Amino acid sequence: MPQSFRYREKFHFVPSTEIGEVDRPMLKYLIDCFDYVKSQRTTLAQKNQDALINQKNLLTFEKAYLKQGMSWEDTKKAILNNSKNGIEILGTSVNDIRRIISKKTSKELGRVYLENERFKCVSESHNSKPSIFVRQDHPNQRQYIKTQAGHFVRRYVIRGLNHTDSINLDMQKGLEPPEQNSEAKADETNATKDHAHRHPVQTGETLDEGSQIISHTRGWNKRFVSTTSTDRSVLSTQLEEFRSVFGAVIVDLAEINASDIIDLHSPNAASRTFGFAIDVIMKLDSVSPAKSFRDEKIRAFRDVIRTREILIRSVPFTAVKFLSAAETVVGVCWDKRCAELSNVTNGLKEATIKALQKHFKIEPLKYFSNGGYWYFFGFDSAQDCGDAYRLLTNDPGAKKFLKIEKLKSFVPRSDLRNSQFNRVG
Repeated sequence: MPQSFRYREKFHFVPSTEIGEVDRPMLKYLIDCFDYVKSQRTTLAQKNQDALINQKNLLTFEKAYLKQGMSWEDTKKAILNNSKNGIEILGTSVNDIRRIISKKTSKELGRVYLENERFKCVSESHNSKPSIFVRQDHPNQRQYIKTQAGHFVRRYVIRGLNHTDSINLDMQKGLEPPEQNSEAKADETNATKDHAHRHPVQTGETLDEGSQIISHTRGWNKRFVSTTSTDRSVLSTQLEEFRSVFGAVIVDLAEINASDIIDLHSPNAASRTFGFAIDVIMKLDSVSPAKSFRDEKIRAFRDVIRTREILIRSVPFTAVKFLSAAETVVGVCWDKRCAELSNVTNGLKEATIKALQKHFKIEPLKYFSNGGYWYFFGFDSAQDCGDAYRLLTNDPGAKKFLKIEKLKSFVPRSDLRNSQFNRVG
């Protein structure tokens, strides 16, 4: 999608290894310049994240995120202006590689790799799995995969777990979305007044992939497993952090069929998926309730800008990486929604209530799932969880619940996200 404002670009500088003494000062100048651009982008990203948490303004954050960093043209201009006419930068729009040449010696001081040229392949695709890449400037650090749409994504992404995930992983099953078919459900169409701005199709019609993505990101119907590429806190549209009592796992995209991976993590990828230029967000002055299906699509676009999602059709157990798992969650289920903790504890013995109060987090589900409405208690230890579960199952006041379950939480293999790799595969 064409943009009318200068959107930040991704680029890396790789210095030449054979540099004579005459060119060393200029090479140091170049390295310092690119290090500064990188540090400014990192600092600004954290500043924007902190502002989002403190000011609670999603639109302000989204605009700031899209503008953070510098474009290559702005960076190039600044470098040339301050180089005292000591370098020239060669390269055309035909490819995304730029050579920086010393005017004193005519030697190449290094290369700038833009966008997709930043990556080089180290393991070709096999058995329908994606190819594996590394960055030109840090070949021994993070690994990436290339999606079928041509986007580069971190090989290891993060999945915050839910109730069903916990049960499946405990049985050594993979991660699956709640909805397995592509037929439109009534609550994701415009069939009722309350849903007048949703998909303009009839219930039972087949939704194409783009429509399924909109339903997923707007929360109408989930046909994908959501993961994220960012280590920073991800907030919902209600400005609540996505932090589950069931913990999280790492998903290895290199072990998933390439056709099952849909990248929405970058603004450019999301722009192509939803069919909007990034300007659409930049031109918004305020946020108001959706008045059309187009408004809902823009909201979906904004959502993934913030959450940096990678959607997956199905995640096999072999692709799930976690450090440990322990029974630290107690779930109670009944036939009504209960947002208040007092509704759960009403009628329970004092000893049971005290045991439940040792939780570090409570997580009530606002929707029907696995036989009813659930209220989860997350504990810091398996001992506290076991005590609460034992007291609950023996408490006459707990007969109001349809189910009482003791469930596992998971600790992800976070070391995979930033570790150096001795081998590829």
